[in-house]
Amino acid sequence: MLRRLLMCLVFLILVPQTHAHQSIIELSAKANNFLNDSQFDSALVYFEKVKQHPKITDQQLGEVYLKMAQTNKLMEEYKYALFYLNKAETHNKTLYKIEELAKVYVYFVEFYRSLAKYEKAEKYIALFEDLQQKHNLSPQVLAHYYNRRAALAMEAHADVKEVIAFSRKALDLANEMQDKELQAISFNEIGFVYLNIQNPEALSYFQKALDIWRDQGNHRSMVTVLENIARLHFNNGAYTKALQTCDEALLLCKTF
Repeated sequence: MLRRLLMCLVFLILVPQTHAHQSIIELSAKANNFLNDSQFDSALVYFEKVKQHPKITDQQLGEVYLKMAQTNKLMEEYKYALFYLNKAETHNKTLYKIEELAKVYVYFVEFYRSLAKYEKAEKYIALFEDLQQKHNLSPQVLAHYYNRRAALAMEAHADVKEVIAFSRKALDLANEMQDKELQAISFNEIGFVYLNIQNPEALSYFQKALDIWRDQGNHRSMVTVLENIARLHFNNGAYTKALQTCDEALLLCKTF
């Protein structure tokens, strides 16, 4: 709480006279750079500047609510993450922005899945699917949804067939869009399922995800997949490889 108060004071004292002279694109770029570098307090300062910008559009405001929710979740400030998710939901409902509202519901699914509150996650699955039945949603939103459904199916139900089915749906869409990030997420999800059923194909899927995230410089996601690879080596009795993989992951952790 003290850290958040100090951050707000810095914002109020140092930046109110300057943010109007910077474009929303410039401010958003700075915020996202800080977010990608795991400098979450600084990211929130700049997202706040975007939110307060006099020329912000309704579309941009909805997007910044989600970014602030994401940032607070990474900081484990779950109360504030939920606050901004609720703001995003209300905002997009009021403006009848169906595509953006569907995206918010996917964020809710992931939020509650990560806290192991599976019943609440299922509530937002139902809301998403209601929108899906009534409206044509973009492939990108559907791919994100299928990936989160796969993760939820694995954790809440341990339903291997369902996890693979959803992951492959997401991967097919990612391939159509040539979306590398979504491809990597799908590869990692499928690899994780194969790891749990001791399918030897797991490593090839993890490696595909790792290659994409390495090319993107996404250290946080690289650590996630390296943890999975280390677990695979350990399960196979390849303890030296497991230790080497853990060491690589630990080195990356120092970068964020």
